[in-house]
Amino acid sequence: MLICFSNLFENSTFLNVYARNTRNLLYKNPEEIKKIFQNTHLLPDHLNGITTVFVYQPKNREDDQLFNAMVEIYKSLLKEGGSNVIIQANNTYYSL
Repeated sequence: MLICFSNLFENSTFLNVYARNTRNLLYKNPEEIKKIFQNTHLLPDHLNGITTVFVYQPKNREDDQLFNAMVEIYKSLLKEGGSNVIIQANNTYYSL
């Protein structure tokens, strides 16, 4: 199990979600952002048996929209590898 407390706003050499052009691409063509992640080959091919829990409580509507856009990309990548993905806004309990 992996529990990730993060807004998922990537800020690295291969992707900067804080940049306006990246955000525009994220909202208009999320598949292109997904391809950027896939081209890094950072995820293992097989994630069977791993449950990934993303825990994040957005501070405002803009934050929520950006998180939702990013989490859909991560969710798609992880599920393709066989991971179970759970998304929640608090860490009071985990519905596994």
